[in-house]
Amino acid sequence: MTWGAAALLTACAGARGATVARPTPPEAREEVTLSELSDAPVTAPALPPGLPPGLLGARGGRHRLLHFTFDDGPRPHTTPRLLTHLARYHVQATFFVVTRALEDPRRRETARRTLSRMAREGHTVGLHGHDHTGFRHLSDRGLTEQLQLGSRLVAEITERAPTLVRPPYGGRDRRTDRVVARMGLHQVLWSMTPERPRHDGQEAIVDQFRSQLAAREEDSHPGTVVLLHDTRPWVVEAFPRIMRHVQRRNCQLLASGAELWDVVPSLEALQASDEEVAERQAMRRAEAAAYCARHGFDT
Repeated sequence: MTWGAAALLTACAGARGATVARPTPPEAREEVTLSELSDAPVTAPALPPGLPPGLLGARGGRHRLLHFTFDDGPRPHTTPRLLTHLARYHVQATFFVVTRALEDPRRRETARRTLSRMAREGHTVGLHGHDHTGFRHLSDRGLTEQLQLGSRLVAEITERAPTLVRPPYGGRDRRTDRVVARMGLHQVLWSMTPERPRHDGQEAIVDQFRSQLAAREEDSHPGTVVLLHDTRPWVVEAFPRIMRHVQRRNCQLLASGAELWDVVPSLEALQASDEEVAERQAMRRAEAAAYCARHGFDT
């Protein structure tokens, strides 16, 4: 797989999150990180050019391709509902899971059933650490042990060892890169997240997504990895509205003869050849024409 130069955001909610003290509980660390972010219509790149081997860019090629990724699950009250939404809209996503839930006696069975469903329904399962500790807070041995344990737990349930990992908060450095690379894992970051630094409901997320998608259309490489969290009810319930916006925008693009937005099933598909993109575009155009006619959009 060849990954081009990428516009990347370097933390689960910003690079500064990795500086939070180790003793702070994971939930508190996340909230501190989120509170440091300012609202912005587009997530800004923060990594220098020249990515190390094994670090996957969060942006695809020159086509309007989207891939959705979800962090921090599985969560019994939110992740199954998101899976139902994804099935309704025929979207396959990548889930970066916190594997502690898979052995926690209080939620083990539910978490394992949810993970099994993810794999059965065609989603990709990646690692997000065993307990959501930032990789830079772990020793080489500690990071290796966390990833080995997480890989074993995921493989037991899905019958497939994970190959992708997203560092919590996106925090990584050369040392942690080497540890991850030695394990044969690929790190995945992102280039777009409509979640805001506070819980202010579905409307804010949908508005952010609209503005960010419009900004991506102006980019010469609009293909995008979208970051969301399947642990937040307001995010899960916003997802159908996000997809309806993509469908409505495609009606406008179809009417103008422009390339449509295509939600692709995997990270690899962001680097599809022009021929593969054209084939998918033909299917998207047929689907969009039927949707637009059914909902009264003039194409």
